[in-house]
Amino acid sequence: MLAALTAGAVFIYGLSFYPFENQSPTETASDLPDSMSNVLAPTDHLTQDEVREGVPWEEPSYDDQTDALGWSEGVFDVPAGMEKRVEFWKLIYSNYTTDQGVLHDPVTLEIYESLQFTPVRDGESLGANARARQKVIDAHRDALNDRLLKLQARLDQLRAGEITTPFDDQKVALADPELSGDDLRLWKIFENTNDPARYKKAAARIRFQLGQRDKILLGIYYSGRYLHTMERIFRDEGLPIELTRLPFVESSFNTRARSKVGASGIWQFMRKTARPYLKISNDVDERNDPLTSTIAAAKLMKSNFAMLRKWPLAVTAWNHGPSGVRNVVQKVGTDDIAQITNTFTSRTFGFASQNFYACFLAVLEVEEAAREHFAKPVWQPALESVEVRTRRYVAWPEVVKVFGGDDSKAQDFNPQITQHGRSSKPRIGPGVRLHIPPETEDLSWFQRARTESRDRR
Repeated sequence: MLAALTAGAVFIYGLSFYPFENQSPTETASDLPDSMSNVLAPTDHLTQDEVREGVPWEEPSYDDQTDALGWSEGVFDVPAGMEKRVEFWKLIYSNYTTDQGVLHDPVTLEIYESLQFTPVRDGESLGANARARQKVIDAHRDALNDRLLKLQARLDQLRAGEITTPFDDQKVALADPELSGDDLRLWKIFENTNDPARYKKAAARIRFQLGQRDKILLGIYYSGRYLHTMERIFRDEGLPIELTRLPFVESSFNTRARSKVGASGIWQFMRKTARPYLKISNDVDERNDPLTSTIAAAKLMKSNFAMLRKWPLAVTAWNHGPSGVRNVVQKVGTDDIAQITNTFTSRTFGFASQNFYACFLAVLEVEEAAREHFAKPVWQPALESVEVRTRRYVAWPEVVKVFGGDDSKAQDFNPQITQHGRSSKPRIGPGVRLHIPPETEDLSWFQRARTESRDRR
């Protein structure tokens, strides 16, 4: 019986999901692995039904935050020295879809070439499509590798005096008359790099990055379910509300995001990180409750800032861990995020950690200018739900009855209940947060401890 439930605050909750590949906490939504085996490609636009049912998207307002922890005007402006890094991710988020991608240098962030893939067609195996895409990537990477190695051979000849090329008054090599087109463009990318093996090293580190435009557009749509409430939570915690946009980087607000190493939910919490803040068991995993996990995210962000004292470092700590970031600061001897990301790398502080803050800044700018980047950004309508807590063990079918027997809708409102918890046996224990429609009138199924509630929208 849901008389075992007691009422709490009114939350805004919504429905529907989209198929995104799972992300790792060290491989964010922006830092996809080269392997295409887990790629599902949604369309680069919203469906007609989504546009029709959507509500007007509202440009974010970050004013009136003088009391927020560590906030000041321009606190999330792009730091000097990170401009190129942020521009790269803005292109990934706004120009290239998941049917596209780029081969690039992970150090300079120079884009070598863009690739176009055949979209997944109806009835086509996703695995077969992914393998076909990977073949395209491998073929272009191999060709680019060969070109860079040929440039390295030419540089070796120049250094050995076997061939010559004209120099200007500053002894800088001018355009090689025997190089043209893409070869000349590649030559110039590293022309002034003071490393005799620069093209060989560049060939060894060619990286592929999948586009994210369609994910960001869909993320904007689904964020409409939560953003107002998330902003309220962060304001209540005294934190900058810009931080509520981090799930764009982590999951694009996909409530079903699960990583291969165990991160989960829109904030991609790892179990160890989440346990001090959230209930995690075989039956309930609050990492997958977007709003409960947002409360936990706010507390963790506050803890990160308390240790690191700067938001660029505290945000980077979301990916690399606060102790890890503190160690990097001590090794580099500066807390300047641009200098850190441009000069330091290690086995653990690699591409994902170096680019995490740049991804965050890029998505802030892309979302803020959504009308410029996307034809018609809309939000999914926010749906109100009442948060209740169980007083005793409850079976999932009892919860489903509150939703008129609609199991799918009950799951949409309560993604924190695991498959194991959705049993005919009473496995949802006392004190578990559940979300039910506020218009539910059958008090035989639940009991509000008090009629008073707060609309967090």
